[in-house]
Amino acid sequence: MQAIAGQAADTLLIIENVRMTIVLFQMKNDVIGISARSTGNLNVQVIMEQFGGGGHQNVAGAQVRNSNMGELKPKVIEAARKYIYESDREVALAEKH
Repeated sequence: MQAIAGQAADTLLIIENVRMTIVLFQMKNDVIGISARSTGNLNVQVIMEQFGGGGHQNVAGAQVRNSNMGELKPKVIEAARKYIYESDREVALAEKH
């Protein structure tokens, strides 16, 4: 399942204007896997570190224990939205100067 989630995350990056993909998947009863990919201008490692994972700027992941999809999904979405907002704001400020 982990390999399929990674392939799905990779494939979703080909969609126009998609800069980051995050795929959540059930591993064991109490473990949710997260596979994250980026086209390069967003650092998915930073997001995955918030969930106990890591990786590389473009390829990262995490395994979250004692959670379920319903609890974890909104937390991941919020972390990704916050990161994208802050990243885009920093780029916009840098372009002004």
